[in-house]
Amino acid sequence: GAVAGPLTVASAGTLQGNGSIQRPATVAGLLSPGASPGLLTFTAPVTLVAGSTFLAEVDGAAPTS
Repeated sequence: GAVAGPLTVASAGTLQGNGSIQRPATVAGLLSPGASPGLLTFTAPVTLVAGSTFLAEVDGAAPTS
């Protein structure tokens, strides 16, 4: 779907998944792109306010002994 105006994610809210956000966004809650990792593309300013959380799935090199 499409958002007609600025996007606001409240402190108890989550913006997650894959896609493109083409409006200014303010995140006070959780910003978590897709899975393994996903891709969220912002083509307008995005602001993460104090207390917000960015969560990404990252898998580094295999552990060594």
